Amino acid sequence: ATPRTGWSDAGRAAMAPRRASLPMDPTLPAKDLRVRTPKVREDYDRAIDEYAEEQHPRSIKNKAKKVQRAAEEALATGSTMERCTAIVKLLTLREDSYWFQEPVPVDDVPDYLEIVPEPMDYSTIRDKIITGEYHDDHIAFAADMRKVFTNAVKYNWSPDHPCNVAARAGLRDFEALFARVTGATAGPGPTPPPQALPQRKRHRPSAGAGSSGGAGGHGGDGEKKARMRGTAGEAGAVGRDHQLIASLAEYLETCGGTSSMVNGWYTRTEVRKGGGTAGTFDTYFFSPAGKRFRSRAEIARFFELEAAPAKSSKSLDVEERKAHKAAEKEAKRVQREAASVARQAEVEAERALRDRYPVPDERLVDEEPPEPPLGPRPPPLPPYIDGIAPSRMGDVLQVCDFLRALSADLQLPTYTPSELVTALQPSDAEPNPKLADLQQALLQLVLTDKGIGAWWGEPPPEPERPKAPVKASEPKPSGKPKWWEPEAKSPFKCDLAAILGTAEPASKTRRWVSQLETIAPMRTNTGVPIRQAVVTARAISTDPEVRRYLERALAAWRGNAAGTTKFGALWLASQVRRKRRQIWASNEMAEDEAVGPGEAVGT
Repeated sequence: ATPRTGWSDAGRAAMAPRRASLPMDPTLPAKDLRVRTPKVREDYDRAIDEYAEEQHPRSIKNKAKKVQRAAEEALATGSTMERCTAIVKLLTLREDSYWFQEPVPVDDVPDYLEIVPEPMDYSTIRDKIITGEYHDDHIAFAADMRKVFTNAVKYNWSPDHPCNVAARAGLRDFEALFARVTGATAGPGPTPPPQALPQRKRHRPSAGAGSSGGAGGHGGDGEKKARMRGTAGEAGAVGRDHQLIASLAEYLETCGGTSSMVNGWYTRTEVRKGGGTAGTFDTYFFSPAGKRFRSRAEIARFFELEAAPAKSSKSLDVEERKAHKAAEKEAKRVQREAASVARQAEVEAERALRDRYPVPDERLVDEEPPEPPLGPRPPPLPPYIDGIAPSRMGDVLQVCDFLRALSADLQLPTYTPSELVTALQPSDAEPNPKLADLQQALLQLVLTDKGIGAWWGEPPPEPERPKAPVKASEPKPSGKPKWWEPEAKSPFKCDLAAILGTAEPASKTRRWVSQLETIAPMRTNTGVPIRQAVVTARAISTDPEVRRYLERALAAWRGNAAGTTKFGALWLASQVRRKRRQIWASNEMAEDEAVGPGEAVGT
């Protein structure tokens, strides 16, 4: 007899063909083949079926869908680093992501480090997120992600190369996903509220059916059915929410958008409680930032899609009336503020008058009001000294006042009138070293000044020369001034005087001006980076007029046609840098550094 713990020779011979027919993939490691030598034939058959089911394309597709749903949920409601991790997972699900999954083997590509000095890939970024090297800095994460695609384009320079095509497509998807991270980086996004669908009225059970009967009668069955109806209503509300979001995605695709635009969106149903329409309900769409929309057409216009339906004349009339009311309200507010300022000025003038003349005029008969006390008497100057004429003493005093006022800014030595008169006396001894230092500093100041021409007045006009005839083939210069020229005008409404006279800290002004100047080398079809730079500058500035101007510039942004936005932003930066040069002086920047970055930002 065959022992119970082993196989007979006939059993081993019968199982040999089945073991030989097991599909073995040589590319997979041995640990992924979850097949062990069974002790029972049913276990062996079950292992083969499980392996075949895991390798089925449908199972692989379902796993990818689960990963995608989890990443979309984290991107909508997670923290900053959770959203960044979700972006990496979504980009990994792309069919062409195998180019960027692992580091490039330098041994197989010896010239890679010569062209790409800083390699980057998805696995390295995931390790940085896990080890916490980014420290919730989504800007550093975005820089590494962009470096993955720019390195691929730099090495595979041909636009027809598959890696180049995959890198450009991946960069577009990354910018679209990263825009959702920068829209709410302060913490988790808003959680969709529960649905408030109208519920049917429940009929009360009759007295006989509700109270009569023995233990466990109809009362218990009614409560159980009510609980089942409530569970079914909640499930139906969730399903209805998914259906509305899916239909919204299809509608945006027909208008020229993509289904990813509605990732993280949710709906809310509100029941009308009064009026002739009481009992009916309205459904609203909400963005991840919490903005409410009444219709799909309004959402299409919000995304500025090409095929978005235009507003009706009735809606335009309503908006025009609202704008007119808002303008009237703003005018009244400005008028009230001006009246308040005028009243405050009158009160301050009366207070100053009372401080200067404490006795009222009606109590004075013929006495003149006393004059305010004079200041301290200046120190007496030395009498006439040989070598300095009395008529030149006024010039000496002007030089002393000039040095006292500007010595700290221009790093010049200071003199008292007595010291300067003594230094200017003719003598046979060596010249005064302090006076020599003053002369050398003034000479360096004059020679290093870029506006040296203004020191000597207008030069004499040059004689007119005969102009050479202009050939017809020569191109004529463009009449439109550039943004850096002084005569350039802003394409948007701008209160430049209010911006130049703002009370905003100089450190913040330098930061948002430098941020706007980063888009100068970008082309107008760059798109998202230009918008991102303007959005960052708007977040840095605390001046309301600057923020309103940058919002007008963002309203003119049209994807890959961002010329007007770029021109307006650079125009504002050039005007501030030209007319507020003092905030870029060395002493101003030294004071900001002495205050410290934490205190400068908090001011």
